[in-house]
Amino acid sequence: MIEGLREVQLNDKEQGELRLLVATPRAGDAWGVLAPLRKTPWERIIRVVPGEALSHALHGYATPLVRALGPDPRRVGRRLTEAEARCVQHKTCLSVTAKCRAGSDVPYCFDAGTPEIASVVVVALHGGWHVVVVEGPEFSLG
Repeated sequence: MIEGLREVQLNDKEQGELRLLVATPRAGDAWGVLAPLRKTPWERIIRVVPGEALSHALHGYATPLVRALGPDPRRVGRRLTEAEARCVQHKTCLSVTAKCRAGSDVPYCFDAGTPEIASVVVVALHGGWHVVVVEGPEFSLG
């Protein structure tokens, strides 16, 4: 997808399919490429999950992770106000519709403006990917 974000797909027998877009930490910052979204309205659509919950999910027990993730990612954009969620191209785009808003059936040409990573997040959410930052240590059974 984009450098600094890794795709993780899980198929848990209890929780079903989970699709995660996980920020890769940079210089000790768990937010990595998502750091420009902190302290902006876009922060509200990023899920911060404990490292232990992600580790459990990677080893076959996804329930703690699902609890941390919250609602379906396609609905998370509704946490933004109408003005915050609107595509910045809404006045100039030839194919603009009411769907040019985060949290709806957003087109792939959606442009959140600055920071640019917000557009990547909105399109990922629309595609059913949970966009997450992992805080705290993870573990490996291997």
